[in-house]
Amino acid sequence: MRLTLLTLLAYLDDNLEPADAKELEKKIEESKFASDLVHRIRMCTRRLRLDAPKLDGKGMGLDPNTVAEFLDSTLPRDRFPDFEKVCLESDRHLAEVASCHQILTLVVDQPAQVSVELRERMYRIPTMPLPDPASPKAPEPKKKSKHRRGAGKDASEPVPPPKSAVIGLDSSLPPPPPEASGTALRPASNLPDYLQPSDRSLWPLALAFVMAFVVVGVVWVTLGPGGNPLPWLAAKLRGTTTIAQNEPSGVRNQDDSGSTAGLAGGNQGNPPENRKGVGKSAEDGGKTGDADKERRSKDGDAENGPPSTDNRPDENANANETPDATERVSPPETDAAVANTDNTRREAASDKPQPTVNKGNAAGNGQEVARLLSDDQVLAHVDPMTGLWQRLPRGATILSNERLVVLPTFRPIVSLSNNIQMMLDGDTAFRILGDDDAGNPVVAFEYGHAVFNTAGKSELRVRIMIGEHSGTATIRTVESELALEVQRFLPPADVDDEKSLVTIVRRQATSGSIEWVTEEGESILIGKDQVCVAATGQPPRIVPADGTPAWLTRKNLSVIDRRASRELETYLHSEKALTLLLEERTGFRQVEVRSLAARCLGSLHEFSPLLRELGDEKQRAYWNAAVESLREAMARGPESAKRLRQAIQSDLRENAPAVLRVLRDYDQEQFEQGGAKQLIELLDNESLAVRVLAFETLRRLTGSTHNFNPERQADERRKSVMIWNQRLKEKAIPYKYVPPPGLE
Repeated sequence: MRLTLLTLLAYLDDNLEPADAKELEKKIEESKFASDLVHRIRMCTRRLRLDAPKLDGKGMGLDPNTVAEFLDSTLPRDRFPDFEKVCLESDRHLAEVASCHQILTLVVDQPAQVSVELRERMYRIPTMPLPDPASPKAPEPKKKSKHRRGAGKDASEPVPPPKSAVIGLDSSLPPPPPEASGTALRPASNLPDYLQPSDRSLWPLALAFVMAFVVVGVVWVTLGPGGNPLPWLAAKLRGTTTIAQNEPSGVRNQDDSGSTAGLAGGNQGNPPENRKGVGKSAEDGGKTGDADKERRSKDGDAENGPPSTDNRPDENANANETPDATERVSPPETDAAVANTDNTRREAASDKPQPTVNKGNAAGNGQEVARLLSDDQVLAHVDPMTGLWQRLPRGATILSNERLVVLPTFRPIVSLSNNIQMMLDGDTAFRILGDDDAGNPVVAFEYGHAVFNTAGKSELRVRIMIGEHSGTATIRTVESELALEVQRFLPPADVDDEKSLVTIVRRQATSGSIEWVTEEGESILIGKDQVCVAATGQPPRIVPADGTPAWLTRKNLSVIDRRASRELETYLHSEKALTLLLEERTGFRQVEVRSLAARCLGSLHEFSPLLRELGDEKQRAYWNAAVESLREAMARGPESAKRLRQAIQSDLRENAPAVLRVLRDYDQEQFEQGGAKQLIELLDNESLAVRVLAFETLRRLTGSTHNFNPERQADERRKSVMIWNQRLKEKAIPYKYVPPPGLE
């Protein structure tokens, strides 16, 4: 039997003879493309946000008749390849064909049961007389609704059921007799009751507004603007005004000597005897003001207290105060006052000169070295005041030696000190250390992706620190662009085997040419469509580029992931802790947003949501993404691995040792000497998270699935597990995993 899309669908729906099914299963196992297609069909048919083609579509793959002819094997043979190509290139069409085939299989095996009464009623529908829409009806008496205008009858009045609900009776009802009414009959309207024109007049509403306006005016005139009672009105009637309302504060508060010392701005409208720090008479105002100044200076409140309106210098003032300290009416706008909030501090400090560092080492933490340009992209940092992860707002300045994390699917743009623009692709962690002696910005990467280009200038340099792979990149022309990828790889080993991390660095000139100078002074010219690859313990080498990186063109992101990224970004503001906002989104109604929020929390070393993803059947379309996020977190560094180990031991308890071993992965020798057996045994584990992790690992290492579904019940999984054990006994499970580029 040939392996085609139609026969593959028949195999998945158990619609083949046992001999044909066994033959087709063998062909699927031998073909990696077929195995991946089986997994893809299962995933796309379970997506909740995947739309369907239009019913009135035209052309190949869009016409419903073409789909029906394909499933019925009546489509001309010369059109079969074109239709299969459309399905293989589009998840939407593939899901439609697979779902329709599954529904047809169920209908053939289990015909729908229709009762005799329902069948007879459906047959009588075309013969039932319809009421004449032109016949006039008497209007029903209007009653006032308790809820809204024109709501019809009272809700408390019972409504009799229609006679047409009884099978066998005629559904046409005679129109009700017209009731006695003084109004003329009018034809029935198709509008609902709440949209019908109302006869209620607007005069009562207008009258109520007028009365309210009059009452407010009377109260205002009676009390007066200063809160004083009827004396203000009497003064108005006499044509005079109150001095306290018209005289400026600097005039009405002066005593005979013209001194205003000791008068606070908040007390200018009150009599002198009611203000704090002022004596009983105006003659003692100056002395009391001086005493008040000495008291505030002694308590350390001279700068924060209410400003004085005295323009003369005080002879008894503190010698440490500046002469113009008492001349200011408003609080001074110093750096300490501006630093009340983190965002205001960053915006106010942006005009300061850029710091310099000594050969890439930061001269001091907390100095402004770069600026965030993106508005709708998320860049996270740890707030120094609270110690919590927060989002940087647009235009915020980036401090030196500050650890920054780009969340998955986001792409913020950062402007460095020499006008080099750096676009970062999530998931990325880095620090900007400052400038070296030559004035070149220094950026240290832990892992992730970045693109460097200039803003219309050439011969700009940036120093990139990546351990032993550090060096300086020179962007030679305006069109030149450097794509940098830093990947951490943890060699497969047992849990207790301490193997060092391997760092793989790829530098590619996507346009123009880039000159790379190592720390030892070796110069490497990277031409267009060339990649400089280096790994831990290996010298850099130039290899041809295999096209533009997928992460740069965003081909690794689906349309649903991009939509989830836009949806999640609207909830992540900079006024609240980022981990709390993301934790709230893990319970969102859309599964793609929940998955992205869990992966973002994993980037911030919060791994419990990712582990919950593996135990949630509704998230099965994103199980693979969750497993890969956990595997990458294990290889990021000691701190990330430690936090992940603690989360697994807390959430999975007795299954923690097995899960940690699976996350460390297997090479071919380890897989053949017991790794495959361990993974197959975990397929029968009671925990759904453990079964998902074992299955995704087997699928990645072997390329086979054997029709295993982790979310099914034990009796439904037994057949697939028996096939896995049979292949293991026959030593027929191939190892097909390919290591990352750079470790060949």
